[in-house]
Amino acid sequence: MTESAYRSYFFGKGFADLGATIAGAFANNRRDASDLWTRGRDAWVLGDNLIEKLPSAWWVGASLSVRVFGTLTTLGLTVVHVLILSLFFGLIYLAFTAVLAFERILMLVRGFVSVCPHCHTRLPLPVYRCDSCTRTHSRLIPSSFGILFHRCKCGAKLPCTVFTNRGRLQSQCPTCGNMLSREHTETRKQFLPIIGGPQVGKSAYLFALTRELRDSVAPRLGMHGSFVSPDQERAYNAVIAGIDHGVPPEKTVQTLPRAFDLLFRGPGRPDLTLYLYDPAGEAFQRSDELIPHRFLDYPSGILFLVDPFSIPEVRSRYAEQLKSNLNISPSRFPPDELLTRLINVLEGQFGLSPTAKIKVPVAVVLTKIDAFRLEDEIGEEALRAGGATTADKTEQARRNRLITQRLREWDEGGFVHRIETRFATVNFYTASALGRTPDEARHDPFAPKRIMEPVLWLLGRSNALWAGKPPRPRAEWFVRVLSTPAGLTAGVAALAAAASIGVGAIMLRGGSLGAQAPADHRAETVVYGRFGAGQARSESAAQPRAAVPPQPAPPRPKAASSGPAQDTPAPSRPRPAVPPTLMERPQPASPTPPAPSLPRQPLPTAEECCRLFVKTDPADAQVRIMNIAPKYYPGIRPGKDVVDILVEHKDFVPKRMEVVMTDPRQDVWIRLEPKFQYLTVEPTPSHARVRVMNVVPPYEDQMRLPAFRHYDVLVSAPGYQDLRRDIFLDEYDKRVQVVLQSR
Repeated sequence: MTESAYRSYFFGKGFADLGATIAGAFANNRRDASDLWTRGRDAWVLGDNLIEKLPSAWWVGASLSVRVFGTLTTLGLTVVHVLILSLFFGLIYLAFTAVLAFERILMLVRGFVSVCPHCHTRLPLPVYRCDSCTRTHSRLIPSSFGILFHRCKCGAKLPCTVFTNRGRLQSQCPTCGNMLSREHTETRKQFLPIIGGPQVGKSAYLFALTRELRDSVAPRLGMHGSFVSPDQERAYNAVIAGIDHGVPPEKTVQTLPRAFDLLFRGPGRPDLTLYLYDPAGEAFQRSDELIPHRFLDYPSGILFLVDPFSIPEVRSRYAEQLKSNLNISPSRFPPDELLTRLINVLEGQFGLSPTAKIKVPVAVVLTKIDAFRLEDEIGEEALRAGGATTADKTEQARRNRLITQRLREWDEGGFVHRIETRFATVNFYTASALGRTPDEARHDPFAPKRIMEPVLWLLGRSNALWAGKPPRPRAEWFVRVLSTPAGLTAGVAALAAAASIGVGAIMLRGGSLGAQAPADHRAETVVYGRFGAGQARSESAAQPRAAVPPQPAPPRPKAASSGPAQDTPAPSRPRPAVPPTLMERPQPASPTPPAPSLPRQPLPTAEECCRLFVKTDPADAQVRIMNIAPKYYPGIRPGKDVVDILVEHKDFVPKRMEVVMTDPRQDVWIRLEPKFQYLTVEPTPSHARVRVMNVVPPYEDQMRLPAFRHYDVLVSAPGYQDLRRDIFLDEYDKRVQVVLQSR
């Protein structure tokens, strides 16, 4: 994808300008040598005697000196110029490297990971959209397009680092194109998929888990939990309302997972986004259905749900009760087959051999233990009734021993052996997502049992926040980084880079060594004839003696403004005729004595005679001449052949242009384009609501907005069809009439 930004000056045009500067310096040296040689030749040819011819030796010597010593001097200055700019560019590249490294370290320390909540792809970097023209930028990081900011092709300045608030821009997934929020890109992430076969109770577990996290766990840890997406929150509230009235949630039907994105915030704690995935159990019936589940590339842990009634031994034991109680729907998918397919997918995702350990922690949870008194056989009641052994160092070890022993008795020893040998960390739990068997005659709320223990264990392994540790100061990561030798070196380099940027700005402001580079990068360049059409300054400096008295000069026309049509040569003083050849000299027509010679009067140069008058619209704009030190005033003598004019006003777009001084009075007219204009939308009916969708402030009549931009205007009213229009605000105020159609 082509980047919609201008490449930084220091990564392209700077080198071109350096080459142009060096070439211009040598060209100036050759031109000066040629001018001196021409003066010497003219002095020799036009001299009447040897004394008058003697100055030609001076000019010829000066020409040879410029060719030899001037070339050597230019070469030396070129070497110094290249060394200075190389040092300056090196500091710029050092600053670029330091900023890029600091951003990577910050994102690594804070755990920033970008994951699309729609296609579940883990993104190295999302695609950002310009807030002025909506162009997309796929590499909005410190690069050759800018260190701290990129310049969009519409002219907007876009932040390209976390430090410069890149997250304020809209972003989208480069894979599926869906829009992302800032929480999806600039927060610490944790990912918890809920794995299980059909009818195992994953949906009920997901909603009960979300409720416990938001209402109980987060406040206890000093945080507030909320949904990133309003649509998810609306769906959640609808299901929770049913759960509070004894209605269980519906099963998941999509093979791709339904995900809840929860944002947790608290004072002194970094923001955390928790992704909870609930794929349909049917997705695990075929291995190829699991391939699109990209969330298995980056899980913080796996919540593996097992329905005890999916085990043949348990289902046959309670066959009669299951027939009489139709509210219990046992899963028909064996847990060992589900485990085999999950392991096959994880081996492919992580590139593991069939014997390698999978480092993702797994919590195996036996659900529906509230049915038929399974709690007394395998739940906490059985744990309290059983005795501890010397091998049981913790209560969780006792729980693991009890549950695995019961699974082996139910002829699931193969499942236990395989999950313990293939996964590095496994714990076993029992829980009930509803707390009781669903019954249409009962409308009291469901009360889940022990659903948080496995979840907090999984989340706490990758984030100590869930263990209830006190909040850590936000700046502590910075202290930890700088306390290492590499961090201290990077900090010193960053300070040096910042200083170099300031010095570089001063150097760029003051100009560079050698001849001035072409100004094709200016906003606008105006070129005029110089001292008349094709008239070289060397001619004015080498005036021959006049053979006849000079004729009075014709009146000069008044100088016009500096528009592009000002290419008319300025009339000059009459000059005596030059001999047709170097060897022939004009002879007098009669023996009468020649007229007495007149003293030479060279033409005044631009530095001596030209005055500058700049007129602006608006009239109170500030005028500055960038290539001279004195401040501008009407009638100033710049003392330059070419002046660099900058006109600024707080409410208008600055304009910069170069003007060649050609007339004794140089008049320049500059009109600025406004930065802001006023937008008014007149809807019918008059009570309709008007919104400008791509700006933050609410709409109001005579709304002051930046000019030369597109605005997305939405007009709506009850009983009418919504109308959406793209309005371009140019250099004039805009008044738009909108008529809504009734439904």
